[in-house]
Amino acid sequence: MQPRRLAEFGGLGPMSDIRTRIQSALDGRHRIGHDLGQGGGIPRIGGEMKRFLAIIGLLLVTAMPTLAQIQPDEPISRTITHDGAEREYFVRLPAEFNPDRTYWLVVVVHGYGGGGRTFFMASGIRSVADQLGLDAIVVSPTFSNEDGLATSFPILGEGHFLEAILTELAGEYRLHPKILLTGYSMGGQFAHRFAFGWPELVEAVAPLAPGSWTTPDGRLLVDVIGSIDDPATYLASPGNAAGLEGRQRMFTSRAAQVAGLRPQPGAEDIPFFVMCGTLDRRHPIAEQFAASLDAAGFQVETSFPRTNHVPTDEATRREFARYFTETTEFFLRVTGGR
Repeated sequence: MQPRRLAEFGGLGPMSDIRTRIQSALDGRHRIGHDLGQGGGIPRIGGEMKRFLAIIGLLLVTAMPTLAQIQPDEPISRTITHDGAEREYFVRLPAEFNPDRTYWLVVVVHGYGGGGRTFFMASGIRSVADQLGLDAIVVSPTFSNEDGLATSFPILGEGHFLEAILTELAGEYRLHPKILLTGYSMGGQFAHRFAFGWPELVEAVAPLAPGSWTTPDGRLLVDVIGSIDDPATYLASPGNAAGLEGRQRMFTSRAAQVAGLRPQPGAEDIPFFVMCGTLDRRHPIAEQFAASLDAAGFQVETSFPRTNHVPTDEATRREFARYFTETTEFFLRVTGGR
């Protein structure tokens, strides 16, 4: 059996008009570099880009005239003390929030250098969820950029940060017991490994365009390397990092100890939705990861839009919008929306 493509499913009605309107919000920019996690240093962001990111969710909503209400994309800002430090996360409620209703919690994880407040995936999923009828609260924590390994490999620390957030939110909202989890770039690394390590907390997961994957059989797939059969030995040798732009930080004893961790029992029951742009250098390993899931008996769907990691023109921006529309469609299929 091969991984199933999105087109094989009946879908929820035509999305072409929605995607066209959504991507129009991106047409004024040729680069969305803040939250896309290209590697290297933390990207700089100017005032113009800050204003753009702050209004992107509002533009996404107003592009969909069938919405009963328009929710400005200024999420609820929350702080939580975790491991002695004050951390932040952001909550986006449905346009017609009802405190007596039970909601799915969609957790959206940003890329390297990003944050939870302005993350485009959180804004996009919030808008499309309202449009399609997915009863969900969207939460986007700000994960560690200073310690990117703890985000890429959540067992090193940031997985416990998310656990603390889930515990706090469960005391404030009526929530289903498991989450819907997605993330882009570094966030995609977090998403699939959190699902592997905490399967009792995850209903479905959509990892999007990460630069590395851990397969169910314990291999490590890295975009600039390929398949590594023995991650513990390979990453413990710093000399192997020579010439690997943006991936040197993986070559530490910390990463070596956890990069090949296999899924916990129950992870095989979690539906996966794997996406990566065909123009993205990360695309080959996304295909390999999906195949590894299928070989291990996981339920996996795939979709590969024709875009690069950072959209560069009108055509790739239109394709890039598929990340949040199709991820939301996947969650709606898995849950039935309620």
